[in-house]
Amino acid sequence: MMNRFATIVLTLATVVVFIGASRAPAQVEDANGQGNTQFMAIDIVLDTDQQLLGAYQFELTLDGPEAQIVGLEGGESDAFDKAPFYDANALAGGRIVVAAYSLGPDLPAGRSRVARVHVMTTDPERTEYRVRLITGADEQGQPLRGATIVAEPAGDAS
Repeated sequence: MMNRFATIVLTLATVVVFIGASRAPAQVEDANGQGNTQFMAIDIVLDTDQQLLGAYQFELTLDGPEAQIVGLEGGESDAFDKAPFYDANALAGGRIVVAAYSLGPDLPAGRSRVARVHVMTTDPERTEYRVRLITGADEQGQPLRGATIVAEPAGDAS
């Protein structure tokens, strides 16, 4: 009984330490010991012009001083709140292709944040990002007509 209790306490302590260590500060030291590496979040917003959004795929590219993608979150609607599909190896580079679909009943229509991308860079002012909608489909799998996609600084980078 005592061994099991000790194992549970040790496991919980490890989880707490891991969670605490995984919270990255807004600014960290770079390889030269300078504190100029910064994090920023970019919202990917898709406007379906009132069509229901059933699926999407987009490409995001970064260009900037030592800019790299370090994380990806889902969107604001319940249908797309889980992290979308992506190539995990692409996170270390400046290009990522992201896709998601939903069969749920609460599909968004109109303007909706479909993803939030976290970026690490040494100069956020000079970091440029471009997003391109590869494809989008409605709830029936039909192509979206007139849909637009934009990448913009996150309103709340939490």
